[in-house]
Amino acid sequence: MDTSKTFRMINRISLQEPSREQAIPLRVEIEALWDDTEKFELDFAGIEFISVSFLDELVAKLFLAYDRQTVMRKVIITNLANEDRILLGNIVNSRIRQRQQMAQPA
Repeated sequence: MDTSKTFRMINRISLQEPSREQAIPLRVEIEALWDDTEKFELDFAGIEFISVSFLDELVAKLFLAYDRQTVMRKVIITNLANEDRILLGNIVNSRIRQRQQMAQPA
């Protein structure tokens, strides 16, 4: 098992306009490696602006596919501005509620 994988955002996204569309292939790559990787580091060093939609697509949507404890254990976010961490926390909470609602019988 490959124990860890680091995604340095500065090398993977446009600094001018980090968008949902740029996050999709990164999330797909993470999901493809999910079972064989123990930890994913998402390193935002050098990124001054990140959109809410990028964070939703890259990180928060993982909480729809996998349980909260697993995502929290496997995904480590580094060098993300405190303001962006707060936004991400709100988005993640929303996705967790969405997952819970989807799991409830109709």
